[in-house]
Amino acid sequence: MNLTQEHIDFENHCKQIIGLKLYSVDYYEIKYNPGNPTRNYKTRYVEIDSVDYSIVLHSETENVEICWDDQFYQFGVGLRINENSQFDGYQIWNMNDSEIWSDFIGEQILDLNITWETITTTEENTHKKKKIIYPQDMTIVFSNNKKIYISAAEFLNSNDVEVFGPLDNLTVTNNERIAKQVKMII
Repeated sequence: MNLTQEHIDFENHCKQIIGLKLYSVDYYEIKYNPGNPTRNYKTRYVEIDSVDYSIVLHSETENVEICWDDQFYQFGVGLRINENSQFDGYQIWNMNDSEIWSDFIGEQILDLNITWETITTTEENTHKKKKIIYPQDMTIVFSNNKKIYISAAEFLNSNDVEVFGPLDNLTVTNNERIAKQVKMII
């Protein structure tokens, strides 16, 4: 796969979070029922969440927002450091004590890996095909040798056994076996 300078710059930008110690984690989720806050990120799998907007990692000095964005393709994984969320209709859920995130609080980020995928699109007017390389998945490695897997994907229906991507949700787990089973990662 031939990555352009823009792809390399994106990877380098994301790798800036290496060395941060995780203090807290929040999910920023769209408010579907403003008068009745509901945790919509839960899935049929206890070890998988599907967040409809972003995941914010807090260290003592930095706020890192992992979201789906359109830098390369409309539903790729994105990462912002110390930027305000670009969405204001959200509800915030602290995830420090969750089954997925509790083992990572107080741990340092040792590495970050991006899985680049290729998609071919066809322009409507010209029918010209265009190949796009975009960031589909992100794996974050922590100092306790555990990993978090984040993908721009989601379950389309509550009874689905596999996720579909690229889509406008972030599917997250700390279980590699489950991530492979539901096709979050290969």
